[in-house]
Amino acid sequence: GTGAGVVTGIIVMALIYLLNRKTIARRLANDRTKRVKSMREVFMMILMMVTPVILATFVYNLSGIVDQLIFTRLMPLKGFTAEEISAQYALFGYQFKPIINIPIALASATSTALIPAVATAMAEGKPEETTDKIRESTSFMMLLAIPSAVGIAILSLPVIRILYPGANQKAAAVLLSIGAISVVFLCLSTGTNGVLQGLGKPSLPVIHSAIALGVNAAVLVVMILVFNVGVKGVLFATILYAVTVSLLNERSVRRYLPYKADIRDSFLLPFAAAGVMGVVIAALYWLPAHFMSGLFSRYIVNAVWTLITVLIGMGVYAIAYVLISGKSADELRQMPAGTRMLQVLGVFHIHPRG
Repeated sequence: GTGAGVVTGIIVMALIYLLNRKTIARRLANDRTKRVKSMREVFMMILMMVTPVILATFVYNLSGIVDQLIFTRLMPLKGFTAEEISAQYALFGYQFKPIINIPIALASATSTALIPAVATAMAEGKPEETTDKIRESTSFMMLLAIPSAVGIAILSLPVIRILYPGANQKAAAVLLSIGAISVVFLCLSTGTNGVLQGLGKPSLPVIHSAIALGVNAAVLVVMILVFNVGVKGVLFATILYAVTVSLLNERSVRRYLPYKADIRDSFLLPFAAAGVMGVVIAALYWLPAHFMSGLFSRYIVNAVWTLITVLIGMGVYAIAYVLISGKSADELRQMPAGTRMLQVLGVFHIHPRG
């Protein structure tokens, strides 16, 4: 999967270059830069930019390995067999995490794009512009992460039925509903990783991730040995890992910038709109599923109705966000994904002022 993704990315980049090669050649011809960087300098710049990102991601992935090692070593002490341990961990490692990682991938892309923007603003001595870019990126991530978390929590069972029809669906759905909140904190931690790297502090995200990994491991040991909660202990430890990284990153950002998160625009408004969306999609899916349980147990019916519910939920979220926030059309256009939101509103013949 990773190899296919890399090859596809290279093909897309090659196609973009071929489509724009005349424009690129014209810009090169007009370029008056006196000193041209060598291939070695360019390579080192790329290496210095991507290495901290890779290391921070490595520590995050390492947390999964550490969790699995602790879980498989300690669960036999509580009387579980190897088969029971394997079945429990599969719910987390092979059903919960792949679904959660889908919205996090978007946050990772946003984080990577944020690095040069923050670095450029700082190099030009514009701390106010830097903080504005951080708020914009945070608002964009939360605009998507919060409704994703709400949607995953409410539609966990139908989503599991689509992706893993032969699995222990109810147990996996419970994990997904409880752990959906981790999407918000993992997106936050990923975004602030990019901010710190852009500020020229690439080692801090790695250090914070390592500290969070230690907290994660300690909490997991306590959850298993003291509270005996099984695989839910891995889930709680993972959520705490994301919260720890987010808090440590936020503290470091404030140390280097006069930054203060916009709680209303970045968190409260998306949560309020996602709440309205959650009520609608819960009623839309679970009411007919309750009265027609036999019909909804069929794979194709569940899949089609879940997709319809998600699409309607997206429209409801956009409408609710605009009505609750009271933002004008001009304000929405200035927001990330604001133009797309206006397009969704136009389908429902809703036109914000301005």
